[in-house]
Amino acid sequence: NEDWLFYGNISTGFKSGGYNGALVFDVAALKPFDEETLTSYEIGFKSTLFGGRTRLNAAVFHYKYEDMQLFTFASVGGLPVQVLDNAGESSITGLEAELDMLVTERLDVRLGIGILDTELDKYETALVGGDLSGNELVLSPEVSFNGRIRYEWPLNELGMLALQADVNYQDDIYLTPDNSDLLAQDGYWLWNGRVSLSSMDERWNLSTWVKNIEDK
Repeated sequence: NEDWLFYGNISTGFKSGGYNGALVFDVAALKPFDEETLTSYEIGFKSTLFGGRTRLNAAVFHYKYEDMQLFTFASVGGLPVQVLDNAGESSITGLEAELDMLVTERLDVRLGIGILDTELDKYETALVGGDLSGNELVLSPEVSFNGRIRYEWPLNELGMLALQADVNYQDDIYLTPDNSDLLAQDGYWLWNGRVSLSSMDERWNLSTWVKNIEDK
């Protein structure tokens, strides 16, 4: 209907195999890798509520990879060399939701959240790390969050004054498939702020902002 859209999707695709085309310093980094295949399942909805004052969207998904291409390390003469390798089976299951709400004529709020469960289901490698089955995928926070709040004041002939604050959160992540705590990044919050003044006819705008208020 006009206010709700429900959908489902199943798709598949592949990424070609080949050789590492980046700058390399050892012939071991030129180890060939196979093509990667992905099957994706997703269901979700998009909605417009309260006479158009609110949008609520959400989706759940499951990705199944065969021979996922990922960077790992080979030991050459006792020194680590980065190579592109294939993990036998990998999977990602997740949820995403976003809410955009006009609370009053002057106040609007936006919120978004993402939840991930990732796993190298089968990855036995002769490279550094050995059997990495069961590890998490790299750069995959279990929880991520974003939000924004904005309030506007009309100043008659002076124009429109707006105050805005936004925040982003990312959970802990690993940077390598062996899930080394030495090569990981802790979760963090980022806060930003903005003040702007716009003319009523929107012909000019003056603004000042601060990014990363807490200097994270």
